[in-house]
Amino acid sequence: MSSDISVANNSTVQSEHDASRRVLSYIQVLFKQLSRPKPMIKIQADIDTRNELRHDLNWIQLLAIGLGATIGAGIFVLSGQAAAKYSGPSIIISFLITGVIALLSSLSYSELGAMMPSSGSVYTYTYA
Repeated sequence: MSSDISVANNSTVQSEHDASRRVLSYIQVLFKQLSRPKPMIKIQADIDTRNELRHDLNWIQLLAIGLGATIGAGIFVLSGQAAAKYSGPSIIISFLITGVIALLSSLSYSELGAMMPSSGSVYTYTYA
C-alpha cells in the first residue's frame, strides 16, 4: 500500500517538474525573440527603401520637445517642496548640477539620433 502512495507522489512530483521545465522553456524562447538584435545593414536597407519624411519642425520646436522629454513635468511640481525640505538656499546649485546632467543626457540622445537618420532613430540604434 505504501509503495502505491510513493509511486503516486513520485509521478506528481515528476509532472510538476515537467510543467516547470516547459514554462521555463517558453520564457526563454520568448526572451530570445524579444531581445534578438537586427543587423545594422538590414536596418539601413529598410531605411533606404522607405519614403522620406518631411522636415516640418524647426530647431526651437525640436529643442522644446527634447527638453520636455528629458526634464519632464516633475521639475515644475516638486521643485518647491524639494527646496523647502532638503536644499534651502543651495537650490540654485542643485538646479545647475541637474541642468548639466540633463544637457549631457540630451547630447547623448542627439548623438544616437544622428548615427541613424530615420524615424525613431534612438530606438532603432538600440535595437540593432
